[in-house]
Amino acid sequence: MKKAFITLAAALPLTIAAQFFSSPNQQLIKDAVDGGIIVIEQSYQLEDTVSGQRFGRFGNKEFGKSYTLAVLTDSGYCLAPAALRPWDSDPNFEKYSKTHKPVLYKTAWRHFNDSVFRELDADLAAAVALNDGYAFVKSAGNQPTLAKDDATGRKNGWAVWVVSEDSLAASPATVEVSYQPVRREIEVVDSATSYVIEKPFTDKKLWGGIYVVPVRKSLGNIEFEVVGVIEPGENDTWRVATPFNRLKAADDIVPEGGDELTPLKATAAE
Repeated sequence: MKKAFITLAAALPLTIAAQFFSSPNQQLIKDAVDGGIIVIEQSYQLEDTVSGQRFGRFGNKEFGKSYTLAVLTDSGYCLAPAALRPWDSDPNFEKYSKTHKPVLYKTAWRHFNDSVFRELDADLAAAVALNDGYAFVKSAGNQPTLAKDDATGRKNGWAVWVVSEDSLAASPATVEVSYQPVRREIEVVDSATSYVIEKPFTDKKLWGGIYVVPVRKSLGNIEFEVVGVIEPGENDTWRVATPFNRLKAADDIVPEGGDELTPLKATAAE
């Protein structure tokens, strides 16, 4: 992946547009995120709940598999829920669900310009849960990454859509993929983890994408950070999920005034 730290030819305007924009900076944004979005191939097997025997399907070692987008960030992978539970989208699993349990088999990945999948250099058993079923798993290698933005507030950034002539699930490794950046503004709040986003006008298949914001590091130098992941919603809608944003729970709220340590009355031992 090309480094996300770039020098802009001109100042980036912060106006919002509802269509694909065309400017000298468009290619720079594509270069900044290129390689930071990858395709995950996750297969699974079935295990008999009584005998413990494993099963594939029709002579294959795997029973089924799913294809999802993932983001390389913070020296690891941000994986979508479907990558951890590929059986949820597999209609062939239902008739075996009462007698067999699904077990993750192989996890592989590829860049959009790769012709083959390679084994994921990470341990899914050590994945850390994020918002909305997403998970973060550390990379055992030294994959270049995109920085993440986990702060709340108004975001003036870009929805970087991944589009292709074919669907993500049906596409061969050699299918042509392109990025379509669209200006969008999102207000990230403590009480939500996803935000509805208007899909762009295109005759191509939408795979999803990421929402990024520009961060000025020095005069003329901008680094793009990932705020969220673009994924399908309900009823042919799309949304930006913010798996990195930490929600404030009731235990996080500190009462104003008073001592932090509160003495308790002694109770009798049971």
